[in-house]
Amino acid sequence: MAFPRFGKLPLTEVTPAVVLAAVRKVEERGTIETAHRLIQRVSQVYRYAIASGLATTNPASDLRGALAPLVTRSRSAVTDPAQVA
Repeated sequence: MAFPRFGKLPLTEVTPAVVLAAVRKVEERGTIETAHRLIQRVSQVYRYAIASGLATTNPASDLRGALAPLVTRSRSAVTDPAQVA
């Protein structure tokens, strides 16, 4: 998902705008959770790159709050052991 958009760019040329454009394509499909995970993965790559001396900034860290929030639903749990069996 992200690789076709900016996978061939050097790490230092990837900006928050480039990452956001790639993530917006995923978000437009209605897969908001996947878009959030994509930002997490890009951030993980950049944290490693910074620790290895290959990059100096993490463009994904500036995107906090840029995506639609995740909607979670409460799911009731079975609390009666007889219902579990």
